[in-house]
Parts: sequence; C-alpha cells; structure tokens
Amino acid sequence: MWALTLARWSAFRKGEMAESIRLSREWLAIAERMGFRGRFGVGKMLLGRALVASGEVEEGKLQLREGYALWASTELCALVRSTRRRLQRCF
Repeated sequence: MWALTLARWSAFRKGEMAESIRLSREWLAIAERMGFRGRFGVGKMLLGRALVASGEVEEGKLQLREGYALWASTELCALVRSTRRRLQRCF
C-alpha cells in the first residue's frame, strides 16, 4: 500500500487528477478488502481531494465528509490525537 500511496501522491502533485483518482480508488479497494477501516477513511478523504481538484466538487465534498467521519470513529484517529497531545506537552 505504501508504493500505491506514493504513486497517488505523485500523480496529485503533478496535476494528474485522473490518475490520482484511479489510484485512490485502487487504494480504497485494497483497504476495504483488508478491513483497514481507518485507512479506508483516509483513502476516501484523498479521493475527495482529487475529485475536488478535478472539478467534481460535490462528489469530492461528499467523499471528504464520509472519509473524515469514518476515520474519526477509528482507533487510528485516537492514536493520532493521543500522540499529538503528548508532543504538544514536550514543546
């Protein structure tokens, strides 16, 4: 999944939205198949970002909202928030 993430990010940065959308959907299929709920939520947010950038604003906003809601309900989100709080105390 890491290589796919880098390829999707690279396509997005180059402005290749069709490729970024294709790779995002491929990433979502893998995350769903593997049962990675948190990663599935993140994938929906990344897909949403690419859709908005390609002009599909309403569909992109929907994916962003759904992805965030899913991600926020997972342990991955709790881990990120906990780590952020610990780091803030250090600085």
